[in-house]
Amino acid sequence: MENNYPQRIFLEISYDGSNYFGWQRQPEFISIQQAIEEVLSKLYDEAVYVVGCGRTDTGVHAKRYFLHYDAPKHRDNLEFILQKMLPADIGILAVHKVKEDAHARFDAQKRCYWYFINETFDPFQRNTSYWYPQLKELNFENIQKACSLFKSYNNYISLCRFNPELSNHLSYVNQADWCYFKEEKRVIFKVSSNRFLRNQIRRMVGCLIDIGRGKISLEELEEALKEGKELKYQRTAPPQALFLWNIEYPYLQD
Repeated sequence: MENNYPQRIFLEISYDGSNYFGWQRQPEFISIQQAIEEVLSKLYDEAVYVVGCGRTDTGVHAKRYFLHYDAPKHRDNLEFILQKMLPADIGILAVHKVKEDAHARFDAQKRCYWYFINETFDPFQRNTSYWYPQLKELNFENIQKACSLFKSYNNYISLCRFNPELSNHLSYVNQADWCYFKEEKRVIFKVSSNRFLRNQIRRMVGCLIDIGRGKISLEELEEALKEGKELKYQRTAPPQALFLWNIEYPYLQD
């Protein structure tokens, strides 16, 4: 068995991002990546580095997240031991042995996020939802039409944090559903794409709220998506209500 190492491993995890400054390692603040790399390095008695399926911002959570690393040697009961060593807000869902060229970021075919909005304040959900007491006053018909526009265009330069290093701002959104649960007084915005740009989903949510309030017209949104123009209002919804919900790979089954 030792001859098969190093072995590329996909870790399937979930995490509560409340106490972390996002996924990516930072010099001064604790991140999910740093917490995992420190545990893996201790487990294998040498430095281990991981590659994640994407970045999540400070306070954002993950229901299902994937990362890969090259295990330098065999460890028995890997899933159980890692769960014992990791902080309680990071969970191990599964351990997958994959081919040496499998890549957690580049091989992901589809990414799905859910964003939670509550009309009433719930202290137990203050770190996992956006409290918006005017929820019932929004024009849901126009919001649904705006969701359709998101699926009709793919240039999201007007709805992301500008990054001069990007060669394009394309995001092929194939799902954008504003799911209103009237009795529960909450909304779940479900959105899927091949990729997302920085702050894109949170700005999409902010845009939908402004559409529902009548601050932005459907014509203005369509022009921004079509022409890459700035919107007159640029609301970025708060991060704590955002969850990376699922990632799809061609060689991993749900």
